[in-house]
Amino acid sequence: MKIVKGFFLVACVIFMTGCAWLPWGKHGSANAPQKTEDADAPLKVQRIVEADLLKDGENILIAPFTAGEDVRATEEMDKDALMLVRGVYDELQEKKSWFKIITAETVEKSDFLIEGHITKISEPSWFARFILRKKKKTFGVEGKMTDLNTGRIIFSFEDEVSSGKKGTTYLDLSHLIGVRLARFILSAVQTIQ
Repeated sequence: MKIVKGFFLVACVIFMTGCAWLPWGKHGSANAPQKTEDADAPLKVQRIVEADLLKDGENILIAPFTAGEDVRATEEMDKDALMLVRGVYDELQEKKSWFKIITAETVEKSDFLIEGHITKISEPSWFARFILRKKKKTFGVEGKMTDLNTGRIIFSFEDEVSSGKKGTTYLDLSHLIGVRLARFILSAVQTIQ
């Protein structure tokens, strides 16, 4: 009988500690605030080369970002690249900027070109997601803005955002980088005025 009680106690201890990671309600660990990148945060790395060229034009062509060295080119990655363009567009519209995003049909009217690569799309491994309960997704880009009239680089940039928030997609993260890129462009214009 003592063996059965001992076995039962050990089984209960293992069961209770093994299920400690499950969300138990409002105050459980699953609802703890998670650190996410903010749209107000600046781009991680920016190198302004010739910001004064920004005052000479208004039409920006954004080439969809392509897969970088360690990123696999997929249909989803293409959607992420387009969402980055959408983020720039949304922010410029919201701030009522004089800059306009040019489409492929009116490419000859563009004054500036933003191009780059997606350098990182990552999420935790299967083990980290399901056993360690890590859900942090990361999305990174690098690129440059060029004046098409002179061929000179106005600035180059790199950025990376991460989120462990439930329901966050790479589309959300790429849109966030687009918003931050647009804010950087607008702040660069303010430095020359």
